[in-house]
Amino acid sequence: MKRLCIVGLLGVATLACAACGGGGTQSAARPALPTQLVKQIKAEVRKPSIITGSSSANTVTVYGPASRGAIEKISSPGATSVSAHVSGSWYLIVLHGSFDLNSPVPPGAQEPHGRVAMEVWSPTATGRGYSVGNRLPKAVSRLRGPAVVDLG
Repeated sequence: MKRLCIVGLLGVATLACAACGGGGTQSAARPALPTQLVKQIKAEVRKPSIITGSSSANTVTVYGPASRGAIEKISSPGATSVSAHVSGSWYLIVLHGSFDLNSPVPPGAQEPHGRVAMEVWSPTATGRGYSVGNRLPKAVSRLRGPAVVDLG
């Protein structure tokens, strides 16, 4: 009888933990972005840019804030930046879908194409950075976030 009570208590405790999210594999809460910042991000993503296909995205994933240099280093490993010391809060806006980067390419080369489009963006500073690839660099997980912005 004592064993049955203990098993019953364990069952109730397990259900209670599962109901409140207190289990072995908790996911970290996503940071909430300020409403004004969300509006600015939506407007930025809807603007015409050198990335074609961005209008088909329903959501974007946002990492940051961080320095522009930190975001560029993490999002484009191996690339050298001439704008690493630009002040302000910078974000990495990530879109998933099918994208082309309409930028100058050497004669005979094809436009970069990928399933992930990234934009280095600041709500207050000028200058943007764009890249397209087939996967998000693993180092991006070191940035604060992600926060998901619904574009609908």
